[in-house]
Amino acid sequence: MAIQLIFSSSVGRLGRALADNLARERRGSDPFSESLVVVPNPNLAKWLTFELAESHGIAANLSFRYLEDGLRLLLGGDGARVLDRDGLRQLIVAVLLAGSDEPALQPFLGYCASSVSGRFDPEDRECARRVWQLGGRLAAYFSEYEFHRREMVDAWLSGAGLYLPEALAAVGREPSPTQLAMESAQCSLYARICRPNTGLAARIQEGWLSLPALAEQWPGLERPGVQRSAHLFGLSQLSRFHCLLLHRLATVYDLYVYHFNVCTEFWEDMTTPAEDRWHAVRSAQTVEWGEEGEELKLLIENPLLKAWGKAGRETVKLLADLEESAHAVVPIWLDSLPERPVSVLAAVQDLVSRRSSCLDEGERLPQDRSLQIAGCPGMLREIETVHDSVVSNLLDPETGYSAGLRLTDIAILVPDMLTYKPVIGHVFDGRGTVPYNLVDSSAAEDSVYGRGLLGLLDLAVGDFSRKQVFELLFNPCFMAAAGVDRDEVSAWLELAEQLGIFHDLDAEQRGERGLAADWRFTWEQALRRLRLGMVLDPAEQMPEDSPFAEFPPAAPAFLSDDIAGRFSLTVRRLGTALRRLGTQRANGEEWCATVHGLMESFLAIPEDLPGEQQVRKALVQALDSLIGSERQPGLVECLRAAGAAERFGLSLLREFLLEALGAVPSGRGRYLVGGVTIASFLPMRPIPFKVVYIIGLQEGSFPGTPERTTLDLRLARRRLGDVSRTDANRYLFLENLMAVRQRLYLTYVNRDLAKDEEFFPCSVVNQLLAFAEDFVLPEDAEFQMAKVPLQVSDWQCVRPTERAWTDLPTTWSMAMRAVGILTQAGPAPEQRQALAEKVRERLATMSAEAPEATVLARCLEALVAERPDGAGGNVATTLDSRGVVPVRIEELARFLRDPAAATLGRHLGIHDDAASEALLVEDEPVGFDRLARYSLVREAVAEFAATGSREQAATCLQQRLAAAQRESTAPTAIFGELQSEALLACLDDRFGDDDPFAALRAQSLLREVVFGGSARGDLPPAAHFPEVMVPDLLVGDRRVAVALSGRVEFLQFAVDGVATVLVVTDSQYKAANLAARGEPADRVPGHEALVPLLFWSALRMTETERPLGESLDVMVVYRKKQGLEALTWRFEQPETTGHAWLRGLLSSYLNGTGCEQLPYAVLAADRDLVRAVRDPESAPDKMDWSERIRTRIESDAEGFSPVYRPPEFLAALDSLGVPEDAWERIVERLGPVWRGGRSQ
Repeated sequence: MAIQLIFSSSVGRLGRALADNLARERRGSDPFSESLVVVPNPNLAKWLTFELAESHGIAANLSFRYLEDGLRLLLGGDGARVLDRDGLRQLIVAVLLAGSDEPALQPFLGYCASSVSGRFDPEDRECARRVWQLGGRLAAYFSEYEFHRREMVDAWLSGAGLYLPEALAAVGREPSPTQLAMESAQCSLYARICRPNTGLAARIQEGWLSLPALAEQWPGLERPGVQRSAHLFGLSQLSRFHCLLLHRLATVYDLYVYHFNVCTEFWEDMTTPAEDRWHAVRSAQTVEWGEEGEELKLLIENPLLKAWGKAGRETVKLLADLEESAHAVVPIWLDSLPERPVSVLAAVQDLVSRRSSCLDEGERLPQDRSLQIAGCPGMLREIETVHDSVVSNLLDPETGYSAGLRLTDIAILVPDMLTYKPVIGHVFDGRGTVPYNLVDSSAAEDSVYGRGLLGLLDLAVGDFSRKQVFELLFNPCFMAAAGVDRDEVSAWLELAEQLGIFHDLDAEQRGERGLAADWRFTWEQALRRLRLGMVLDPAEQMPEDSPFAEFPPAAPAFLSDDIAGRFSLTVRRLGTALRRLGTQRANGEEWCATVHGLMESFLAIPEDLPGEQQVRKALVQALDSLIGSERQPGLVECLRAAGAAERFGLSLLREFLLEALGAVPSGRGRYLVGGVTIASFLPMRPIPFKVVYIIGLQEGSFPGTPERTTLDLRLARRRLGDVSRTDANRYLFLENLMAVRQRLYLTYVNRDLAKDEEFFPCSVVNQLLAFAEDFVLPEDAEFQMAKVPLQVSDWQCVRPTERAWTDLPTTWSMAMRAVGILTQAGPAPEQRQALAEKVRERLATMSAEAPEATVLARCLEALVAERPDGAGGNVATTLDSRGVVPVRIEELARFLRDPAAATLGRHLGIHDDAASEALLVEDEPVGFDRLARYSLVREAVAEFAATGSREQAATCLQQRLAAAQRESTAPTAIFGELQSEALLACLDDRFGDDDPFAALRAQSLLREVVFGGSARGDLPPAAHFPEVMVPDLLVGDRRVAVALSGRVEFLQFAVDGVATVLVVTDSQYKAANLAARGEPADRVPGHEALVPLLFWSALRMTETERPLGESLDVMVVYRKKQGLEALTWRFEQPETTGHAWLRGLLSSYLNGTGCEQLPYAVLAADRDLVRAVRDPESAPDKMDWSERIRTRIESDAEGFSPVYRPPEFLAALDSLGVPEDAWERIVERLGPVWRGGRSQ
């Protein structure tokens, strides 16, 4: 029996050597016997399967095992019970939950103590969660100690005392008090669990041992039914324990160790730069001199191997020691003399494999595309760039699909999969052009079924917040079980927001949480209001002594009774099932039955998510393992044996199920089969892809930082085999660098767009770049890095400059290429014609079947097409049941105030409201936002305008506040009292000595007048008019009729030929005053006058018996620092009464041709602009109005108190600007307003 150590710097050669050895073993043996192949992960097992099948035509009867499982099989067969990390965690949790007065364990119990009570309480939710998490970390460290610090573990088990004092004394150090306390705690805990014969594990099940303990008991005899040989492939990082165990196993079995060695020799003597600095301090440098007295250059070690190879060097050192100490170890080197490198990547690989950094001057190579580095402005552009580069590589005539490159030859490696995964899905799924498989995820991250179950448990221990409930309701598995769709749940969310639901099922649950037992803001109050709204009129005022006063009826118009009923029933079922679970304590069997019931009642697997069946099955198995079996004890048995309470809370169960979900692999597609491989950047999987992308290599993200924790006792003194996370990541990068066969792309985020902060590549990329410049590229040549533009449609991406050293960036999205080409055209006809000629030239040089030809042909059509003036594309227009387009006057007024926001709202459904954030709201209000405060004060002032009574206005304000509180939309208790006082004080400030409404109030002032829409029940017929029809309006490519509707709050029909509309506001007047000093005021109409003017103009288009007059006075009441002021503008015919003005506004609005930055507030504040519009002959001849308006918008935005605040969605759009024909559009739209409206 012997060990064959098979080394190679090529994974492919190692795979072929494995195939040859397996074929030789099977000659003359049982064809159905299995061959044991030990691999570090399933990814490498999958690749080996394909490699073996390619080498010998078939890959069968292979038993792939992971390292610990394979060693267990060799030690004791399948019947051996190994105490793995999961079992060790459950034992640690059981011991900690049992509590103890032992002083040594107090550091752990103190850490897990409740932050509320300050003491360790197993029944506390926070305490149980911390115990489970701490148990997982300690289990991991205990396993590492068994592999790397066996002498410390032996000292603990034998009772010889602590290990650190003696170990540190050997190097002249003493342990700190913290280190002594931590080792004492871990020693006590480990010995209590793993002590032979008397430990907790031994008491629960005889022979339940860890792998090192099992190895100690191995008698050194072959087990019946176990293979005579074993092949260990791709294990680039082994501990001293594993190497010694292999030596022992080699006395019974033939072992073949296939090691991916980045060098063609042992390199255990290689030192890191830090070690070089240490040796330089301890000893003087020795210089060798030649015959002529010149200084000889010592051997220059490879800087990359020195900087990145520490983790791999540890294993090489252990294997080299194994070769020296074991007589039956046979080293085999598969590498041959390398050929002359023909690319930069091959040259780097050659220098690393030869432990050299010297290329002769004649061998240096110019930078080429084999090694590329690119900086991208954000993760989205990084993934878009990688996606388009994959397409570009496949279409490359020299190296792409026609040259043998396949999708499965390409890999994208991601160091931070959790962060990048949503962006990867967005780009690759959104484009839909590159098939891909994604691995290295888990059901804890991806499974909607798992999230649904965890959401149920979180609701049970939480406060039933709106966010928690709707995260569950929107879960596809919950919707499938409830028989509802996403649209209905979205309607429920809108309903919950209107009803003021924030948290807690009812007043009783609020009381249980230590809050006032108040119904407001709870689910029960909202559901009662909803049910009362089905039988009572919500508009009817409830008396204060009514039994329903605390539950004002609610009947949202957008919701049917069926939808409201299902919403009420669903929430009640959830409340009934989960109400008491948060405080319940049960044993394992009871919890299993409860969770099974929740899964059956509230979760179902949709037909389009069949993969969730596997998750559900895993959860069922996890619940069974909670109780345990004869072969593997469960948490329940561990608790019983440790003396802990067998009845535990829901928090511990949730952590148990979350861990079970994390153990269920998840992903998309089949690894190495379903297209491009996207995988996490993890150790021991150096698969030789032809093209590899490693993304996310910006500073601070890779190679990470070393873990520093007092829990890890190995940090006290380093030993051979200890590998930090940063060292492991550096060696991982080196392994993948050596495995790539053709091209390696390294990308990083070079700018944070939100903070406008520049990033740089990580240290690993910088070291590689410096190495290439110093040892591979010609003297004084600088390694060029690509910079990706911000926009995917940038001309640099659409038509990139041909460069020998990179093919980045590029764009293969048809839509983005079209956008880039059309953007390059510009508005000038000569530019469009010039670009059209370039497109024709390009089309003439390419095949008609090329994908780009289709895009260029469509762009050419768009460039040469004639566009009719004043008409845009055919915009989708919503027709009602009568086949007409409904438009409200308020929409047209908004179009005049902010054309871009109104157009995007109408045509794309983008609005500046908080509906999209309703799901995120959890806390009940403690104050009013600016809009709510404005509305309450304005309504009170309007009441004063109608009645003339200040007392009645104050009463109106208090009633509205009380109603809002009953409807759970206003703060209550002390916060409500403070808001009431502040609002009443604000109202008092509005009332001065003058009454601006007295004259109008004395005449026939109607409180509300509407046309179109549905009339309120208490609205008199004289105040309600039919809708205004505007026929035969060209919208896109069809003619439609438009039905106008509108409303004004106060209207006085014509008296002496003048109608009057009163507008009550609670804002200040901010437009310009055109009058010179000493002259009467000539104020520009504020935007508040737009709705009355449009209302009156539209109403004049109909025949009505009520007098509308020949003029309109619009009185707008503004607030001042103290009191109110009334400003009046008179609008005369014919400017604002013709049909042409309204038809022109409707045409621009409905056709979408007004999506530009022309905010009314900025325009109305420009005195020169208003004067020019009123009197065009006085306008400057050479004024660039577009540039002037653009400058004023920018200056206003940068000012301390801007007059125009764009909606958030509009502020994020950089492509919208001031049109070149801004003057013509302003004259057409606002000319009638400014010329016709003069202040009185």
